[in-house]
Amino acid sequence: MTEPLVIIQARVGSRRLPAKSLVNFRGLPIAILAARRAASRGHNVVLATSTEASDDMLVNAAAAAGLAVVRGPLDDVLARFCKVLGDTGDRTPVLRLTGDNIVPDGGLITEVIEAFETVGADYMTTGTFPSGLPYGVSIEITRAGHLRAAHAEATTAYEREHVTPWIRARFATVVFEHYRAMALDRFRLTIDTMDDLISMDRVFPKGCTPENVPWLDIVKRSHLGQFQPTASSSCGDLILGTAQLGMQYGINNSSAIRPEVGRNMIREAIANGVAWVDTARAYGASEQTIGSVIAAGWDDRVNVITKLSPLAEWKPKDQPKGARAAAEASLWASCQALGKSRLDTVLIHRQSHWDAWDGVISGLLREWVDAGRIRCLGVSVQSPEELDAALHVTDLTHIQMPFNILDHRWDKILPRLEQVRRDRPLTVHIRSVFLQGLLLSDDSKKWFRAGHPNWTATQKWLSATSERLEQSGIDALCINWVRGLSWVDGVVVGMDNPDQLQRNISIFSEPPLPTEALRRLPNNKPFLAPHTLDPAQWKSGL
Repeated sequence: MTEPLVIIQARVGSRRLPAKSLVNFRGLPIAILAARRAASRGHNVVLATSTEASDDMLVNAAAAAGLAVVRGPLDDVLARFCKVLGDTGDRTPVLRLTGDNIVPDGGLITEVIEAFETVGADYMTTGTFPSGLPYGVSIEITRAGHLRAAHAEATTAYEREHVTPWIRARFATVVFEHYRAMALDRFRLTIDTMDDLISMDRVFPKGCTPENVPWLDIVKRSHLGQFQPTASSSCGDLILGTAQLGMQYGINNSSAIRPEVGRNMIREAIANGVAWVDTARAYGASEQTIGSVIAAGWDDRVNVITKLSPLAEWKPKDQPKGARAAAEASLWASCQALGKSRLDTVLIHRQSHWDAWDGVISGLLREWVDAGRIRCLGVSVQSPEELDAALHVTDLTHIQMPFNILDHRWDKILPRLEQVRRDRPLTVHIRSVFLQGLLLSDDSKKWFRAGHPNWTATQKWLSATSERLEQSGIDALCINWVRGLSWVDGVVVGMDNPDQLQRNISIFSEPPLPTEALRRLPNNKPFLAPHTLDPAQWKSGL
């Protein structure tokens, strides 16, 4: 077998953690440590960087460490790789590593090469499920000839920047699965942000030469890092509600969460698989808190749903130009607070706003979509009538609605909702599964405020049903009942503190109630009057 070639791509210019390749980690620049660990078993390792002056310091550091360096175009990383190849034979195994991943070492590289040759693969990776390895323990291996073909044929900027997409589109992806049983795919061992750097410092054993720590010893310490998964499985259908991050919200909440606590709660949620956070212009400082997390380098790991201003100060008879100006000011304010030039999903607060003011709000939102400043439009509905109207508007591809285990108001409209979902793309997220915390409360004053004096019978039913369906509490019953509905894509849940977050992560890591369990739900549900199911109709105060 021709001697394999290990190429480590690195550059100084990086957005999330500036100059990360040169950041000192246990006495060595990160990229240099990655290269020396890769060479720990004598493999032929080359550092591929750019010809930009900004990378001169990296080249000097590599030379001082005795590493081979090849320089090429900044944005055309594929061209850099092919420059490294020289006259290497087409069947030569070539491994791609990156300079921000310091865990892979010569031992893991040897195992990957052996597995690659044993199965006669054209492309293999450790970075895809079901490898069992954390994100960042990443090695790709292919053939030199395939890289040359990609260099000749690949045309898109994405293909040339990420080196292997052209190859993966033409050859089967073989996953290196020797460590599948470790099931650490959801952990993160890379250095892309300052949070990652702090986490890696906790994970990496201290008091030893960093080049020589076996990769497996590091991986086994993944749980020591900050913002690592705490649940047994991903919480992908948990939508983190953030009203409490910016204001007092809910019947059981007396104050907003402190910003630093809120930021860490967002990070913990994302680390456990939460892919969406929900906010609004009307949620006080919520957007700013989310924006500070995004600015810290978490932008590629989470999507944001925000809501247009309620436009409460504008009446239907007011001038359309003024309403449009207020709406556009709201959109720009969201962009500024979130630090995003493109908003992932924007919901209108009331379905009636879509056609109000001669349709200027819907026209504005369409303009933003056409300009690429909004990816998806939707509506936060309050009633079945609003939902019915929203289902007729094909521009609205995201519905958020209040719904809970005792909510009977939607029964007649749900078949139409399910039909629309079959006919066109439509995402449905549920909010207020606890009825703003009322279903979890044993405070009689709060139940009376909501206009339901027979609250003890309701609580007894919820408790008994929870036990009957083997749920860990009323909160789990409320969440897992909604999650079990086929037309629900996600559940928006707000939390008042980190303990509540961990509790909800635990619930969402469990399976939703299956269809069979939903059928066994007692048909003697307590009846809640419409005014109890609508917090807007509750009495103010206690």
